[in-house]
Amino acid sequence: MTQFDTPSFTSINSLEKAVEDESRSSPRTCVRNSQAFIAISPKFSVTDGGVVPPSGDPHDYMSVGPYWWPDPNKDDGLPYIRRDARVLQEATTKRIARQIEPDGRQPHELARTKSFSYSVMNLRGMFTLASLAERIDVDLWNYESEEGRSIRKAIDYRARFVGNQGAWQHEQIGGVKPSSLYPLLRWASRSYKEPQYEAAIREIEGFDPADARTELLFPAS
Repeated sequence: MTQFDTPSFTSINSLEKAVEDESRSSPRTCVRNSQAFIAISPKFSVTDGGVVPPSGDPHDYMSVGPYWWPDPNKDDGLPYIRRDARVLQEATTKRIARQIEPDGRQPHELARTKSFSYSVMNLRGMFTLASLAERIDVDLWNYESEEGRSIRKAIDYRARFVGNQGAWQHEQIGGVKPSSLYPLLRWASRSYKEPQYEAAIREIEGFDPADARTELLFPAS
């Protein structure tokens, strides 16, 4: 690696400010500041964790997988049993609880400058989790918290604005594009077997589903 003259910084904070102010100026400056950061940063070691892995050697790295748990029916818990479904379900339901309101709004995404776009993107991630969960017999499509939070509430809230994008009252740089919701509406149509989602697709102005890749991945059922 090419060595450059390393600047002197009195603290990590002063270095971070230098990186923020100057790193865009040239690759040379970026490398120089990176070397300075390494020089004054605290040194960390795998032995600093304080927990010795089963091998008994503090230099060994140990990573605990979240999908295997002690068998509650065995005194020693061995052998561990696989609980993929529980981990996935717990993670997703917590995400729904934090990110979806009982009326279907996603407040964290609505606070963004491209609120509609990020709401669609976040919901796409939840749809993907629900689809994966089907393979281990976990139904997240129809999950609803005690407060009424659910994936379905979220897609229904978005679908209301397909033919009436002017009613979207949150900031959206570049304007609302209802066609971006089309893949999720088709996905919802296939998952919930309800006609309102196909009806919403037909309301997308100037949009022809036949031209979209989604028709190959998720044809109308």
